[in-house]
Amino acid sequence: MIFDFLTSLEKVHVAQTRAEREAIWSFRYDVYVRELNKSVANADHDNGWVRDPDEDEPSVVIFYTGSPEEVTGTLRVDTWTPGGTPLLAAQRYGFHEVPALLSQPIAEASRLMVRRALRGQLIVPALARKAFSHAVDRGVHASFAYCSPGLVSSYRRLGYRPYGADLINTPDGLRVPLVMATNDVVHFRSVRSPLHTLARERFKAGSSETFDMITEELGIANAVETDEADIWHDVESALLTRRVRPRLFDGLSNVQVRLVTSMGFVIDVDAGNTVTREDLDDRELYVILEGEFAIVKHGKEVARMAAGDVVGELTFLAEDRRRSATILAVHDGKLLVLGRKVLDDLHERDAEVAYQLLFNLARVTAARFSKHLAGA
Repeated sequence: MIFDFLTSLEKVHVAQTRAEREAIWSFRYDVYVRELNKSVANADHDNGWVRDPDEDEPSVVIFYTGSPEEVTGTLRVDTWTPGGTPLLAAQRYGFHEVPALLSQPIAEASRLMVRRALRGQLIVPALARKAFSHAVDRGVHASFAYCSPGLVSSYRRLGYRPYGADLINTPDGLRVPLVMATNDVVHFRSVRSPLHTLARERFKAGSSETFDMITEELGIANAVETDEADIWHDVESALLTRRVRPRLFDGLSNVQVRLVTSMGFVIDVDAGNTVTREDLDDRELYVILEGEFAIVKHGKEVARMAAGDVVGELTFLAEDRRRSATILAVHDGKLLVLGRKVLDDLHERDAEVAYQLLFNLARVTAARFSKHLAGA
């Protein structure tokens, strides 16, 4: 209740005037292009805007915090009537596999961002609560979104879940499709979502029926594994039982390795897909469980990595958040993804494991630098 009250103090506005929208377009450009160096669709480099051409449609609502003079956060919500879902969105989220879904209102949350200095505060929960109420008022039981692997844990805390659709391949790397069942009160409570009290008020008898229907109807293998037991099975079968133990896990017992892996998730990567791109701002660490991956710098392949190798360690450790290389899947593969926050979480739960993991990462990094210098 206290959290709900504090969140309500963060005023959320609906962009209605041209001045408000221009301020939001400019804010998007600052975050996406200037800060994160993303390859953004609909970026207007002359005006310094990221403006989607359909934002005048009645199905689109743009929320923001702050003021037109200084936007601090924003979120776009599309709400489509039954049968009105755009083809590209239906293909992106696999709706064609779930015809029953197309007979009801559907929402999509996108363009969620917060000014860097204010991240981790109440802006995201405030925007999410406003968007949730907006969608539920329009009869929505399924809200979709997609994000980079490093943001999956943040979206999961809101109540979104991976649901079995294929990963989305973008110029900046893979993106994970997610769904929120707005009536799944039990799930909101289990993840301590800031939307739990709203869902409980709107749906007195909560149900997981929407999420279950989507996952059952898709009938395809889950490209993202978040269940702790299943993640451990993937790691154990792919690495530990094959005696290809990553140097990242040196000095750790299987019990300790399981603690580390429980803080990440596993993704299946198709051959030819980009995992992440050179100069992009992100900080995930990847452990290769299966497959082969090429490391590319300035358009030239400089290394090949296979099962047991760790990639992405430089930006994971360094203050400079820019990727030093592009990671491409040469063959179909499987990756364990660990976010930067895993070190902080490990330190709270088991400082010894956190120390050993950091020490191992330092050794991996030093070995690569030595090899690079030797070949220079």
